[in-house]
Amino acid sequence: MSDLYESYNYEVSYRAVLNLDDSIKVFTDKDIIEVSNSISFDIEKNYKTSFSYFSVSILSDIMYGLLLEAKKENLDLQDVEGRINVNLKNPLTILAVKGYNEKAKIDKISLTIYFYLELFDKKLDDFLKNVLDNCFIYNSIKDCVNIDVKFKQIL
Repeated sequence: MSDLYESYNYEVSYRAVLNLDDSIKVFTDKDIIEVSNSISFDIEKNYKTSFSYFSVSILSDIMYGLLLEAKKENLDLQDVEGRINVNLKNPLTILAVKGYNEKAKIDKISLTIYFYLELFDKKLDDFLKNVLDNCFIYNSIKDCVNIDVKFKQIL
């Protein structure tokens, strides 16, 4: 094995700027991401929020994990779809409603991934365990947030 720092670590660095319209522009190495707010409760507006990006990063991490594990095992994965439900506790604090001052935090995340794959019983269980073991975003938050991942095989 190599003793090179890069073989054990991958670091990224981003720069962010607060715009005059109160949005934030984040500069990544390949893209610019605009964030309108940390969260939006306005169903009429189409804000790109930190909360949305956080939620979809978890969902897409696990979906890509499923895809990569299937490719690694040379399996024919089809019809993959996912849903995520994120429960935010104490949202009225974010809205600065008088009398509400409990810290807002993500209390629970529920994910369901639907897929078609001809793998069954213990082989399927081992495959799905490997999927989650290799999902770095999931592994980074699973001990901090109540996260429930369900895989539903379409037959």
